[in-house]
Amino acid sequence: MEIASPLPPVPPSGGRKRASPSCRSMDFGDESLTPGGTFKRRRFGEAKGEENQNALFSPMMTVGRKKKRILEDGENRESEIQSLRSQVTSFKSMVESSRNEINNKSIENARLLGENKMLKKAVRAQHEQIQTGTKEVQSLRRSGTELLDHVRRLETENYALKAHLEQVAQGQGGLGGGHDGRPPDVY
Repeated sequence: MEIASPLPPVPPSGGRKRASPSCRSMDFGDESLTPGGTFKRRRFGEAKGEENQNALFSPMMTVGRKKKRILEDGENRESEIQSLRSQVTSFKSMVESSRNEINNKSIENARLLGENKMLKKAVRAQHEQIQTGTKEVQSLRRSGTELLDHVRRLETENYALKAHLEQVAQGQGGLGGGHDGRPPDVY
């Protein structure tokens, strides 16, 4: 095999000639030669025989892409799992706080039910006291009106007796008893 120099050859005549493309190229091995012995042209950045690898190993590239996609999906799923775990943790804390709140509310409810029973008893006792008090007031009013009637009767009887006594006292004074308004001596 012949190795070409990367530098252009110097012509012996001293004049400047351009080198042919075959002289400028380097031997890269048998892969870059065509069956006719000329070099294949490659694009910039293209590796040796990449076009052949793409043609020959396309199922391998698909498997590699699939693996890459699977890994990316796994990473995406892992991040989703992490976010779901954080959501589950937050939901668990919310459930726990709700349970604590329910327990506190049930304790408060039991306390309020006890207070409600005591207040109901107090209201019933007060209602009974009010009923007995109204009954007593009504009976006292009746007895008060009866007593007022009795006092009026007694006053009228007292007035009648006074008038009668005055009549009797005037009548005896005219008969000549001479008692001077004093009761007579019984002795």
